Amino acid sequence: MTDLSFTQDETYVVQPREIESLLKRLWNEANGEGEESPVMQVRTQNLLAFIPSAFSNAETLRAIDAASVQHPGRTITMIATDDEQAPVANVAIACRIGSGGKQLCGEQIAITCGYGGEPLPSIAASLTVPGVPVFLWWHGDPPFTSQVFDSLVETADRVILDSRSWNAPFETLKELAQHSAKHAPHIAYTDLHWTRLTPWRRQTAQCFDLPDALPQLYRLRQVTIEHGSDDHDYVEALLFVGWLASGLNWKIGQSGNGRLTMRGQNTTVAIDLRRREHSDGLQAVTLSSADAEFKLSYVPETECVRTEITLPGAMPIERVARFKAQPLEAMISEELNMLDRDRHFERALQIAAEIVGGEPRT
Repeated sequence: MTDLSFTQDETYVVQPREIESLLKRLWNEANGEGEESPVMQVRTQNLLAFIPSAFSNAETLRAIDAASVQHPGRTITMIATDDEQAPVANVAIACRIGSGGKQLCGEQIAITCGYGGEPLPSIAASLTVPGVPVFLWWHGDPPFTSQVFDSLVETADRVILDSRSWNAPFETLKELAQHSAKHAPHIAYTDLHWTRLTPWRRQTAQCFDLPDALPQLYRLRQVTIEHGSDDHDYVEALLFVGWLASGLNWKIGQSGNGRLTMRGQNTTVAIDLRRREHSDGLQAVTLSSADAEFKLSYVPETECVRTEITLPGAMPIERVARFKAQPLEAMISEELNMLDRDRHFERALQIAAEIVGGEPRT
C-alpha cells in the first residue's frame, strides 16, 4: 500500500510563475527549520495526465495521485471542459515513506480548464521539469488530428493510452497503428490493455519453459481465446493474438467473415475468438497442436489462472497462479517503470489493426 503521509495544497487562478512560487513556499514549509529536513524532494519524471471532464471521476483522479506518489516527480493533471472556464489549479506536495523513514515527496498540480483544454499544452510546457522523462497519459479517445493532442505528444517521451476508454475501439485501434508506424521511433506509445495482458503473456510463455513443450510451440494448429462480451475485450484478445503472431513470425492468412487464420513457416493456425457473455477481459486461452494442448483458464472465484498442459507420452501437468486484476493506479505505475519503446506492443498493435481492417464489425 502507498503511504501518503501528508499533503499541502492551495487553490488559485493559474499563472505558471505563481505555481512555481507557491511550490517553493510549500517546500520551505515542508522542510521546516531543523538542520536535517524530514522530507526529500524527488524529481525523477514528469507525468502529464489529460482527462476530459467526462472521465474526471474519483477513481481516475485517485489512480493518478497514487501512481504519482509511488513515482515521485512532478505530476500535472489536466482536466478539460467544454465551457469557458479560465484555468484554475490545485497545487500540492505529496509524500510517501521511503527507506530509513525519509519522506520522499513529489509535486502534484491539477489544472481545470475550459475551451476543450486548448490552453493546457502551453501551461504544461512551462511547468515541465527539464532533464527528466516526460510521460503523457491520455484518457479517452486520442484525437490524432487535434492540436492539443499533438502538442502534448510532442513533449512526451512515452504516451500511455487506454483502449478501454475509447468510444470506437476498432477504428481508433487502426488509427493508432497508423499513427504509431508513421511517427516511430520518435513517439513511444503503449496501451493499458497491453498492460492488462502482462500476466496472460507471462503465464503463456511459462508453458513452454518445459523442454518437451517448446517444440510444440512451432507446431500449433489452433488457438482459441475466450473473452468478454464487450468490443473492448475483443481488442484485448486481438492484441494477444498479435503478440503470439509477432513472436512466432506468423502472417495473416485469412481475415473476415468470422474466420481468421495465420500462416507459420510450416503450418497454418486457425484462430478462434469467442465472446463469453457477462465476462470481462480475457477468460481462457487454449493452444493446440496435433498431439499437445496448453490451456489457461481464469477462475474468478479464487482470482487465479489454472494452467493445464497435455504433452504426448507424459502425465498431464496442472499449475495454479494468482491472477488478481490490477487496479488502474498499478497499471499506470507499471508503465511509468518503462521509458523505451515497447517493440513487442508495437508489433502486436500492427497485427491487431490489420486483423480489424480485414474483418468488418457490426
